[in-house]
Amino acid sequence: MKKTLALLVMAVMTLAATAQKVQCGLKVGMNLSTESAIKVEDLKLDNNKFKTAVHAAFVVNIPISEKFEIEPSLMYSMQGYKGHVYKLDDIVVDDDENVSSHYLMLPIAAKMYVHKGLYVEVGPQFGYLLKKKGAIANFLDIVYTDNGLTKNFDFAVFGGVGYKFNNGVFVEGRYSHGLTETSKLFKGAQNRNIMASVGYLF
Repeated sequence: MKKTLALLVMAVMTLAATAQKVQCGLKVGMNLSTESAIKVEDLKLDNNKFKTAVHAAFVVNIPISEKFEIEPSLMYSMQGYKGHVYKLDDIVVDDDENVSSHYLMLPIAAKMYVHKGLYVEVGPQFGYLLKKKGAIANFLDIVYTDNGLTKNFDFAVFGGVGYKFNNGVFVEGRYSHGLTETSKLFKGAQNRNIMASVGYLF
């Protein structure tokens, strides 16, 4: 996976060096995220509820043709989930849980314009977990990244739709589907994230 990421970065740098009218920009927006449910006998919880958070990114827009662009970005994304823990080992908890995951991400979007400024996009996303913290109300706080329970590397695929105006402003919606598990301890937990963004290309 690391070799694949290195090859993709080199390919993007080569495209940027040869392409015309490369633009840089910024985008910000909201996340609606969760993690897929885990099933463990001694940990009974419901973690399918979505959590609202934020993201911000520096983007590089590389035109390949009139209707096709490659757009890598360096993104900070706060994700996580909200749920309810009913039992932890032999302890009856029965309390709300709120987990926040802070990621540094590298999504690489292939964008195809279908009508004027309207485009669709797909691509891979590489993420590195900076910190993951959970709070079970009235019970305990856990920093998962401090006790070795998390997997730092995250890989996802995404798709979306957006619109770029003539003045450089763009809006887009994107869904990313994690393919790697987020936990070393439990099976089945993967990131799911819906993003709504607004940005500007200089």
